[in-house]
Amino acid sequence: MPNLIVAGDSIRNPEIRHEVPLAVPDPFLYLERDGRRVAILNSLEVGRARALGIEGLEVRALEEFGSDEMANRGLILEQINREVALLACRELGIESVVAPPTFPLEIADHLRSGEVEVRADRELFDARRRVKNEHELAGIRRAQAACEAAMDAARALLRSAVPNGGALKVGGEPLTSERLKAAPPASRSARTACRRRSATTWAPARSRPTSRSCSTCSRATVRAAATRT
Repeated sequence: MPNLIVAGDSIRNPEIRHEVPLAVPDPFLYLERDGRRVAILNSLEVGRARALGIEGLEVRALEEFGSDEMANRGLILEQINREVALLACRELGIESVVAPPTFPLEIADHLRSGEVEVRADRELFDARRRVKNEHELAGIRRAQAACEAAMDAARALLRSAVPNGGALKVGGEPLTSERLKAAPPASRSARTACRRRSATTWAPARSRPTSRSCSTCSRATVRAAATRT
């Protein structure tokens, strides 16, 4: 297995999200050599990353590599990651490394200037992501439960609908896609599934849905209405 390096934020970068399944909006680093796995993050994220309890993952803070001193010199986070990537490679004894095709060119150039060989391998990282870890499998199960809850809510509302010419009515009012989106799951277990789905989404908190139904449920209920009518 070749040495690996990944850089990016886990909101938009699927390769680093696979290794550290935690919503981190700022870019960070992941390295791997001979089975040793190291994630290097801002100290504010270290506690959350360690709380995941991922076996074999060594979580370290940027500050361990002198990021405070770099910031005092005027370096921004992307430049700090560039410097820390080379320091981490040297500490781990990495002389050549494989990265995903989205790996930042700025970091790759800096590693090469420090005599670390860098090459991209799309197929390797695609194959790696196809093997789901326990955190990803749990997310898939939550999403499936939320979709099933949405379908149950849509079916219950549609069963109570009364035909009225070319439309449906519930409680004397037209049954619209907006009403289906707002329909809460019928059972307590379904509502729990939706809450868990919304609480564990990869989206930043500010963009998470605020209605009683999660975004997955909303989409599913609209599709249900289209199928029924």
